[in-house]
Order: sequence, then C-alpha cells, then structure tokens
Amino acid sequence: MTPRPVREIELIGRTHKIKVPAGTLYIVINKKEGKYHQVLINVSQTGSFLTPICEALGRMITLSLRFGASLEDCAKQLEGIKGSEPIWFEGEQVLSISDGVAKVLRRELKL
Repeated sequence: MTPRPVREIELIGRTHKIKVPAGTLYIVINKKEGKYHQVLINVSQTGSFLTPICEALGRMITLSLRFGASLEDCAKQLEGIKGSEPIWFEGEQVLSISDGVAKVLRRELKL
C-alpha cells in the first residue's frame, strides 16, 4: 500500500461559490508548483447527508489530478449529470451538484 502523501503547510488556491439545487457549494481549487493539485467541496447545509458526498467528490477529483487527469478531464466527466430539480445561477442552468462542480472547474480554467 502506498503511504499517504505528507500534507502541505500552504497551498495557493481560489474559492468559488455556486448555487446548486441542493443549496450553495463552496469549492476550493488549490495549486501546487503551478499545477492543479486539490479540490475541496463543501455544501452550505452542514450536517446534511450531502456533506460526505461532496467531500468524497472533492477527494476523487483530487485523486484524479494526482494521477494525471486534467481539470478539463474532470469537468467533462461531471458536466450534464442531471438531478431532479435544476436551477438557474448567473444565467446558467445548473442541473445537479456534479454539473455545478463542472461549471466551477471550467470557470477556473478561464481565469
């Protein structure tokens, strides 16, 4: 089994906010040595059953980045996943938590 990497003392990143059908997501995208390195996802409904799902999604995106996937690759996999109650946020339809995360990843790539 591969040992867990040592956690960095400091990473440089940006926090994004997006409304999704389940509430508001806060997505932190960190870089290490100029490359995307970590994605943390928190939902505004603390203690909700969605909290661990969002944390798991962030961990899987982070793992994908560490194994060579790009932020674009991750966005492609998540975009368009539909939930039962899409909403509108800043002129865009957000279909689900996953679709909202994909929109934020693409927003980050444009910066």
